[in-house]
Amino acid sequence: TNTPVPQERSDFGYPISDYAYDRYLEGAPGNPDLRWETARKQNLGLEFSALKNRVNLTADFFRERRYDMLLAAGARSNTVPPIFGQSPPAANIGEATSKGVELEATLRNTHKNSLSYWLTANWTVARSKVIYKESPELTPFYQRPEGYPLGQTRTGIATGYIESWDDLYVATGGPDASRNQTLLPYDLVMLDFNSDGEFDGNTDAVPYGYPTYPQNNYGLSFGVDYKGIGLFVRFVGAYNTTRTIRGELFFNNNSFAPTYILEDTRTPWYDNSNPTYPALSLKDKTYTPIGDYTQFDGSFFRLQSAQLSYTLPGQITQPMGIKSLRIYVNGRNLLLWTHMPNDGVGIDYTDKNYPTKKQLNLGVNVQF
Repeated sequence: TNTPVPQERSDFGYPISDYAYDRYLEGAPGNPDLRWETARKQNLGLEFSALKNRVNLTADFFRERRYDMLLAAGARSNTVPPIFGQSPPAANIGEATSKGVELEATLRNTHKNSLSYWLTANWTVARSKVIYKESPELTPFYQRPEGYPLGQTRTGIATGYIESWDDLYVATGGPDASRNQTLLPYDLVMLDFNSDGEFDGNTDAVPYGYPTYPQNNYGLSFGVDYKGIGLFVRFVGAYNTTRTIRGELFFNNNSFAPTYILEDTRTPWYDNSNPTYPALSLKDKTYTPIGDYTQFDGSFFRLQSAQLSYTLPGQITQPMGIKSLRIYVNGRNLLLWTHMPNDGVGIDYTDKNYPTKKQLNLGVNVQF
């Protein structure tokens, strides 16, 4: 037999090998038929005002259908048979729709005693739906994206807890022996949705809740001015959203377990009758993510910003050569009402998220 002899060389084109025997490598295939996505959009806007513009109402309705949506090469790995011999290229084979409405109402008024105020409320509804996205022919209905919103949350489902070692041996296990090594009493019993005798986080994941990005947003803003004193406040909120907070953040040896998890963990010594979280473990769980404890209702109501200011009267500032002098204090992300365990909007939580900051500012605005 001939033994390959290492050589330092480079053949024509892509460097083929560091050995004496030549071999040819085929690169990723391209798709000469790639093209821009196309969209058909429809918009209708209505405006209404009354009482000398003291009351204003606006409504915007929109509808959009996108064709030839680009499906990346990595997303097609399960849809092209292995006989193809290579990773499939990207292709324009997606179709989706979106529709919604934006409503806004404003009330403003000014009185003779230098009091003025305004109030604005808005509400937005946005819905999307996948019309077509390439899937293997025998893909079960619950795994197909058609009919669900873009970015639909999918997760495994737990049916209870492993209460003893006897329960552990008869409960649905993971797809291989290595996954089962981390199972313990007081872990979750996972639903084998496709009835193949094991739980797999891919084949047994089902649609759950809503997409990560809220389908409904709303806001409320108001401002008051009275003899140089100004107040501005803005509230924002959202609902119909599901946020994923990865369970392995709290169940491996590189992370910590927050107090709210320890107090609500399924172990006999904590003596909690209706726990949310399964037993702690020093390794990643085979069943993450799970809708019962890694998926959260992402609805929230937030005091997004507020400002209080005072503008000194002109008879005080003008003798000093100052046209205007305003003192103010403002802040952002001041208060939050939510069922989420941490502060986050429109994004799933991993170990790389930057926390939402609360900001306070004190300043002086001077115009000469």
